[in-house]
Amino acid sequence: MGAVTRPLASVRARLSHGDSTARAALIAAVDEDPLEAAALLGDVGAAWTIEPLAELARHPDPSIRNEAIIGLARTNSALAIPPLLCALEDPELERRDDARVALVSLIGSEIVDHLADEGDDDPGERARAETWWRGNKHRFADDVAIHRGSPLSIEAAVEELEVSRPEVIGARLDTIQNWVGSDVEGDTPAAKVKAMRVWWDQNRERFVDGRRYFQGHPV
Repeated sequence: MGAVTRPLASVRARLSHGDSTARAALIAAVDEDPLEAAALLGDVGAAWTIEPLAELARHPDPSIRNEAIIGLARTNSALAIPPLLCALEDPELERRDDARVALVSLIGSEIVDHLADEGDDDPGERARAETWWRGNKHRFADDVAIHRGSPLSIEAAVEELEVSRPEVIGARLDTIQNWVGSDVEGDTPAAKVKAMRVWWDQNRERFVDGRRYFQGHPV
């Protein structure tokens, strides 16, 4: 989960408890603190976060565009795909690479053949990817959270966590905890993974595949 400034930490806390009135406060923070707001919008991942994230993906500051593109992928929503396709024409190659990674994380390997390789400058990339999307978007419902082309499954994420390399466990565990709202404890990464498995086995019935959650609340 991304670190946030004090005002946005209060907004995060309210949203974590399902306070829908905090939505307006987060949107208002976009102009004042766009980098931190982009991080929190990605954490929340609700459908209403996509429009401000799409706007931030066009921000003059490349670090803000980076955070927004990552945030769009983290919404796990097919609604995020059109602004990510636009980001394939970002003026910076690094941001175009961000968009490629984001699209694959949402759509899966099917989109890979329509994207340029990392570090490549391909003027026809966006047109190819958009053509593929127009022919396939009917397969992805706007109200079903997706990951790599399939309905998002926290169960699968926990299983993947258990076989992950130590260097990626922290980030993957943060993602799961952001969804479910449980901060498991442990002295080592392996201990934290074990604790998450125990927690998940006791709480899995609260979560359904294809639904995006923030801190245990459906969004």
